[in-house]
Amino acid sequence: MQNVQHTQKKGEIKLQDTTPKLPTPPQKPPLPNITAPTKPSAAPPRPPRSDKSVKRYFLNKDVYSGELQKDKRHGQGTCWIDGHVYQGEWQDDKRHGQGTSWLAGGSVYQGEYQDGLRQGQGTLWLAGGSVYQGEFQDYAPSGQGIEWYEDGIYQGEFQDGEPNGQGTFWYAEGGIYQGEYRYDNYQGQGTEWRTNGDVYQGEWKNTLRHGQGTLWLANGEIQSGEWNKDTFVG
Repeated sequence: MQNVQHTQKKGEIKLQDTTPKLPTPPQKPPLPNITAPTKPSAAPPRPPRSDKSVKRYFLNKDVYSGELQKDKRHGQGTCWIDGHVYQGEWQDDKRHGQGTSWLAGGSVYQGEYQDGLRQGQGTLWLAGGSVYQGEFQDYAPSGQGIEWYEDGIYQGEFQDGEPNGQGTFWYAEGGIYQGEYRYDNYQGQGTEWRTNGDVYQGEWKNTLRHGQGTLWLANGEIQSGEWNKDTFVG
């Protein structure tokens, strides 16, 4: 039954509708190829060992070919270090500036270095097939970045190599999550659009709907209130 209030104005009776309005689901965010760069091309090829005439052997068994200053690696050079190779800029015997590293396990990093660490903007091709492009801090992806996985694409904040903070994940099958992350888990406020048409907006914990939230089901039903470990409890 409709809930109405009678209000009077200039001798007339007017019916005012006070029925609560149903909430509407949020709009789906755009796909990443609109807001994010395309996946980087294949990693650059690994350089071969240099000719013996330009090799320099260091006490720690590193093999270096390139510029020196006061007997230290400084300027452009390539170094073969226990199964991995670095090629790029050096300063005071440390990787510093733009460079590329081919790691022993098959991963490849290309980007900025500072005092021997990955620091600044760079791209990391992981041996398992995923690719990260964005900010690095103290060797790990930290700050704003985007990572292409086998099952989708994440764009947003990273910390210590994992999604942490605000971000969006576009799943390969079509689903989308947008909101807060804590070390690779949905945590805090977020919205999820599922391929079956369901939309949930509210609180998350450990990638489960947990706390206050609203679920708009594809069949038109709405569940709004308290959630506990992915179950609606009212």
